[in-house]
Order: sequence, then C-alpha cells, then structure tokens
Amino acid sequence: MQPVDSKGNKKDSVNRQEYEELYHAISTQAPDDLARELSISEDKAELLLPTAMIYHNIFEETDAEFMWLSGITICDGMAADFAECKEHIVPAHPFSDDIISVSRKLAERFCCDTEHIHQVEIAALKLFDALRKANHLTKKDRLLLQIAAILHNCGSFLNLNDIGENSYKIVTSTEIIGLSHQERMIVAYVIRYTTGDFPEYSEIKNEFSREEYIKIAKLNAILCLADAMDRSHQQKFTNFTVRKRGYDLTITGQTLYDITLEHGMFIQKSPFFEEAFGIRPVLRQKKCL
Repeated sequence: MQPVDSKGNKKDSVNRQEYEELYHAISTQAPDDLARELSISEDKAELLLPTAMIYHNIFEETDAEFMWLSGITICDGMAADFAECKEHIVPAHPFSDDIISVSRKLAERFCCDTEHIHQVEIAALKLFDALRKANHLTKKDRLLLQIAAILHNCGSFLNLNDIGENSYKIVTSTEIIGLSHQERMIVAYVIRYTTGDFPEYSEIKNEFSREEYIKIAKLNAILCLADAMDRSHQQKFTNFTVRKRGYDLTITGQTLYDITLEHGMFIQKSPFFEEAFGIRPVLRQKKCL
C-alpha cells in the first residue's frame, strides 16, 4: 500500500495530504475493483482498507505531518507475532521491555511504593523461575506476573480498603501497549485476588478458559507469597534463595529484622499456593550481617 512518485517509483514516506488522497481512493472502492486496478489478489485487496484505517488513525492521533512506510503488511506482523509466541524467533528489539516500562509509568502515576514493588517483583520472579519447568509456565506467563507485581498495589491510590479490587479496576480500564485485552484481563485477575479468597472456576468461566483459570491461580499464588514477604513495606530481606526439595519449596531470606508479620502473612497465603502447585512453601530466616 505504498504510494508512488511521478516516475512510478514507490515512495518510502508520505505526507498527510498525500495519504488522505490515498485513503479516500481506497475507502471509496470495492475490494474487487482495487484488485483489478492494482493487479493484486482479492485477498490482499480486502486487507487494504483495514490497513489504511490504522495508518489514518495514527495520523489523526499523533498530528504527524509525515509517515515512513516500511512496506510490511499486517500479515507479516501476524506471522512474526505467531512465531515469537511459539518461540521460533527472537525479536531484534525486546518489546517486553517496552511493556514493563509502560507498567512502571502507570505505577508511578498512581504513586505506588516503588521500593515495595521492586522487592515483590524480585521475589515473584525468583519463585516463578524455580517453578517454571515443572509447571510448564512460559516466558509470556513470566512477563504477565512481572506486570502484576508492578501494578498490584496501584489501587491504594484510590482507597486503602480492598486494594486488590481497586487495582483490578485500574488495570481493566487502562490500555497497556503490547498486551492484548485477554492478557490484560489475566493480569487484572491475578492482582484482584491478592486479598480475599480466590474464586471457583464457575464464578469466572465466562471470562476465561479452564487453562487460563489455572494459569491465573498459579500466578496469583506466587504473587501473594511474594507480597507477604514484604508485608511491612520495609524490605527486610536483603537477599533470599529459593530451593525445591521433594514436596517442599524452601525460601531462605537474609535479614536481622523481626519478620513476625511477614512470616504470619506467609503462613496465611501458603495453603492456596500448596493447592495450586502441590508443594509446600517454607519461609526460613537466615540472620547475618
């Protein structure tokens, strides 16, 4: 869908006026007419209008005067996305970093405790990495957990009562660039039940498949344990290790502080974690200077 100059050569950029003329020509013709005029298949012709509408909206939203056209089509993007999801290719640019950056900016907007978030994020990812292989968790699942850890406390900006529900409302009403609607809903539900009891599948079966429900339960169980380990928001653990032995997952934290509150919350969250993963989490304190 690239315009051409007076000599018939394809241009790699287009200004707003030129594009509006091109957009009008595409939007006023039927796909079969476009196919004959441009000597392309009708399948490709049917994709011209949706693609043109995307570019048109970009012009409208950004007030840009020029746009660079790469020649890459929606089909190319869909194929690349599928290959990346199946881990057949590694993108040159780590787009997950962009998604995490957007999530951090959202957390800043709602005045989240950044030190607490950092502590919970580290703990959640260490737990995830220790459990990943045995539970067939993916890189995408890790990314969703990380985003949930970053945003799990944003609801405190609205009201300190029922932070999980308030955080859920913020995430469901905010677009996160790079996440699909369903992925954003998964993050929202992982966050929603950091307080209170996790629902039965029958309560949310209209929102998620059974496989997604199990994934949400596992990510929620990890996040709840990670949050419990910094319940006081004082970052008492300077370092910790995670080791799985048999049916026990031992988390050893280094600290000289009193961790009565953290240990109590950890015990409270442990039964659901054990139900989700089939292993018993154990928190141990290692006192060292």
